[in-house]
Amino acid sequence: MASLNILGVVQTGVTSAKARVDSVGGQCLFATRSFVDDVAIQGAPVFVGTNYLQVTIPLVGVVQFNATLGGPTPTSGAPNLNIVTQRALWLQITNPSLQMMTGVKEVIVNEATVDIAGNPCSTTGP
Repeated sequence: MASLNILGVVQTGVTSAKARVDSVGGQCLFATRSFVDDVAIQGAPVFVGTNYLQVTIPLVGVVQFNATLGGPTPTSGAPNLNIVTQRALWLQITNPSLQMMTGVKEVIVNEATVDIAGNPCSTTGP
């Protein structure tokens, strides 16, 4: 199995993210899903799967698994009925010293975005 090691703090195996928009009676409906398997945070195993999970890592920052941004029911940020983004893994580095040392403020693994610009769900056409 392939393994991804992020700054020696978060290790994961398989990740995936999907986002789509469906039209039902001319109304757009967002659908998102992501999956994270074989996770360890600072060496401790963590079960994630498809569940949303946020973990604060002391002296590093915050990692979110299966985060939804935008759409009608985001797990992070404000709702946005025009766009939705699904992130399988999102590490936000909040420690300024670590940011300076690595040059990294965030790490995103497997992201999918869909929007409804141009009214693609209209039943009457453009």
